[in-house]
Amino acid sequence: MAFKQLRPSSPALRNMSIVPSSCSRVLPLTAQRRNYTPQGMPLDFNRLQKDVRPLSPLSRSASTVDVPLKAQQKSEKVFSFPSSTLFRAWSKDEGLAQVPLYRQSLYEHGVAKIQCEFGGDIEQKSALLLDIVNALGKADTHSATEGALWDIKNKPEGVISQGTGQKAIAISHTLDEFSWHIDGSFEEKPTRFFAFHIIHPDRQGGGVFRLLPVSDIVNSLPADVTEILATKDFNIKVPPEFFKGAHTLRKPLLERPPNGPALIRYRKGVCTADENDAEAQRAIRVLENLLQAEDAGFAVPAEHFREDTLLLLDNRRFLHSRTSIRDPNRWLRRVRFHADSAAA
Repeated sequence: MAFKQLRPSSPALRNMSIVPSSCSRVLPLTAQRRNYTPQGMPLDFNRLQKDVRPLSPLSRSASTVDVPLKAQQKSEKVFSFPSSTLFRAWSKDEGLAQVPLYRQSLYEHGVAKIQCEFGGDIEQKSALLLDIVNALGKADTHSATEGALWDIKNKPEGVISQGTGQKAIAISHTLDEFSWHIDGSFEEKPTRFFAFHIIHPDRQGGGVFRLLPVSDIVNSLPADVTEILATKDFNIKVPPEFFKGAHTLRKPLLERPPNGPALIRYRKGVCTADENDAEAQRAIRVLENLLQAEDAGFAVPAEHFREDTLLLLDNRRFLHSRTSIRDPNRWLRRVRFHADSAAA
């Protein structure tokens, strides 16, 4: 971003560097710092730093806000999309023509982002997402009563569970925070991938989507904990809103393919250890302590979580989470899908 050069009225101010609002204060130009003004008067830098406020290139008004030092020092880690994972579709046909590139991006980096640059309504772009998914693999149903497309939005009425016959409300149908998980952790075979059609992002600063690479988790865990997570069976409870015929299953939480990245299945409260298995209890406790760290994972920048974005992700190579929703109109559409047989 370019900044217009300012010409301060005070000669003393010409020896100062005014920085964007991402910095907390005005900094002296140490390489050219002078202890005296051109008139020979002592230069009081402390006073100048109190009197001069930083300029914000994104200021909404002329007023300024003093940010506490603690908040200034805390920086959000953001997810960096490799340039080869970013795509634009100027038409539906162009969006479909790039499927081989999406596939390569997914298997190399675990992510592909497509910005729809053509007109049309919501359903046309969701249809494109389904077409892309079906070209990449096979879309999965969400439950015995729900199809491939699942709306992630505030939906207090929930869905009717075939397992209980009662109303069930998924976390994705609330405004609540959703901690680290993969999609379909409770499935016999969780889908390798999932995709979002971002219809209406949270425009009030909530619903921040975060990613945590499984490789980071494995590298941070003690070797014996990794071994337990990969070899012992854990209890996995199927939420009623996603019932497909079984209420529970038992599976390891970690897979270590010989010729590929480590894969995980996890969702807090869904995946638990046997009460009488001290080793498994300790392993899942160590994992959950790691996931609760304040600096765990990377936030996806709002510029990559825009309206009319199609986001494809490797469901097993990342855990994902979201902060609580502030905008009640936030609306995403999700598709879970298996890898095609040639790549599975």
